[in-house]
Amino acid sequence: MNKTIKVPPILIKIGRKEDLVKLQQLGQVYFGPFEEYRMQEKEDIDLDQTDFYRRDSLEGLERRFSGSGSIRFKSKDQKDVTINIPEMKLNLFQNKYSHLYCLYAIPNVIDDTYKIDSKMLKFGESALIITKPLEFLERLIGKIESNYDMDHVSYYDNCPMVNGKYEIFQKQKTFEYQNEFRIAANLIEDNSVFIGDITDISILLDSQSLLELEYKIQS
Repeated sequence: MNKTIKVPPILIKIGRKEDLVKLQQLGQVYFGPFEEYRMQEKEDIDLDQTDFYRRDSLEGLERRFSGSGSIRFKSKDQKDVTINIPEMKLNLFQNKYSHLYCLYAIPNVIDDTYKIDSKMLKFGESALIITKPLEFLERLIGKIESNYDMDHVSYYDNCPMVNGKYEIFQKQKTFEYQNEFRIAANLIEDNSVFIGDITDISILLDSQSLLELEYKIQS
């Protein structure tokens, strides 16, 4: 990863208490496969509440095409068959990275009206506050045995432009309230990376406390 990024002053992981205890005490950082985030939305009644807020059917979108095209059927026994389609839409997804780890990032510049959106509480009843994000990221990077990338997520209009190019650090604007900072990596053998106990750089709270922020400038 050859680029400079601005590390947030605070990173927050919201989730189930038992998972965050594993993160804090064992250093178990669970990376979700891209497909897990991209699963098509179902009817609300079929969805776990957390999944409904996490899923983005365009997660990892790289290009979107629209126009005339064709579909080719490959056959082992006969000639390949190609069918022309006068109008079709095609989404192409990135395959450079296989897994994602996502956190909420407190912005580097805020005003005293800044609030964490209450929808974030849908991710779980607990929140792990990473008090030293740079230290956390350095420990994590040191344990990732593959290529990786990380950055703040930017958000585009909910109807992505046709024939446009997108990056893995872009998401639909409907998810902007997540204020996401993400790490993308290729994990082959396991979905988890273990970085050791991080109780020295983290605090475990109930997620409801995120809605009551107070600001103070040190003189």
